[in-house]
Amino acid sequence: MLIPLLLILPVGLAQPQSNIQRVELVARGTIAADATDTSGLTESITPNVANNVLASLGSGVTSTPQAGRYLFVADRGPLDGAAPYRCRMFTMDLAVDLAAGTITPKLVQTTLLSTADGRAFIGSASLRQDDDADAPDVDAFRLDPEAVRIGPDGSVYIAEEYRTGIGRFGADGRLQSWLAIPAAFACVHPSANPRDELPPTNTVGRQPNRGFEGLAITPDGRRLYAALQSPLIQDGALSSDGRRIGVNVRLLEIDLRSGATREFVYVLSNASLGLNELLCLPNGDLLAIERDGRSAAESRVKSIIRFAIGGATDVSAISSLPSTGLPDGVTPVTKSVAVDLLSPEFGLASTSFPEKIEGLAIGPPMPDGRQTILVTSDNDFRPDSPTFLWLFTLPDPGGAGTAQTE
Repeated sequence: MLIPLLLILPVGLAQPQSNIQRVELVARGTIAADATDTSGLTESITPNVANNVLASLGSGVTSTPQAGRYLFVADRGPLDGAAPYRCRMFTMDLAVDLAAGTITPKLVQTTLLSTADGRAFIGSASLRQDDDADAPDVDAFRLDPEAVRIGPDGSVYIAEEYRTGIGRFGADGRLQSWLAIPAAFACVHPSANPRDELPPTNTVGRQPNRGFEGLAITPDGRRLYAALQSPLIQDGALSSDGRRIGVNVRLLEIDLRSGATREFVYVLSNASLGLNELLCLPNGDLLAIERDGRSAAESRVKSIIRFAIGGATDVSAISSLPSTGLPDGVTPVTKSVAVDLLSPEFGLASTSFPEKIEGLAIGPPMPDGRQTILVTSDNDFRPDSPTFLWLFTLPDPGGAGTAQTE
């Protein structure tokens, strides 16, 4: 019988010292595409999708103070914001059996997300994102959750793409406050139609559906880091004909005590790629997912990147960055590939390999003390694709902040 909360170890599993620097895939699991949650919302939101489907939860995941228990968030729902999906988060226990190499998930709770006064957050792009004087009677607001982390006081921080915002929620799913985000990140003229959010309508702010995708919290709980999926419009993101040509992505740092912010540059390996998660390791380094938009055998880049903030330049005062290259005196974060998910040694690259690798969380330590990370996919509410869960070991970096440049 699998025991949630603990690793189940085969006798004599201790790894020799020579394995400390190896990356290993030690366990894997799936969540069926037709699994259901405990929301009680059984109506259909599309002809093929019920509102209680347990899907897209790999968009964001975080470990909790209880060993083996994780909190997941689903994104805005099917049909790219055209469906009235009720936004929610899921508490799950993951039982890891190292002897069998398996992860067995068990849903504990489904929590619907709402405003402080109980009005629903819904993934539909046609809804407003703010409760303002022009719409006092609106009873639901749009939200596109993409990342989640838990603070030292139990607050649940959720990064979302519509407003390029970070909400502080209670364990009951109710919004407590929005963190103050620099105005340059926001979409000045939001629209239900992504094309209407592009230039010339907007000349600054996040690109459509390319807002905050990653969220990390430092081990001491003092600072949050948020990552855009792609460069801001004003940072040379797009060519005159709308092609993505920018590689300089801003990472936002927020001091949770003072509210002070700093911004750093993460340079994408290619303008066609995007960032899809952040995770802070115990030694202070960060991980990110850098990937293409292809699936199965067409996938070319699905990488977990390790990087360090130390030595990077605060670019808060620079209003616009070039598409490629950086201004004199600006140093980006240093980075290296920590895990190539498409490496043949893992055997993951196949006809069933998902397009969207989107979640990272701290996993349980190995018997020899090695760090593990949980990696999750977003099945995008596709009825033919499960949610994938993988547990990898990470090599010992030899100290804090030691990630090197590619």
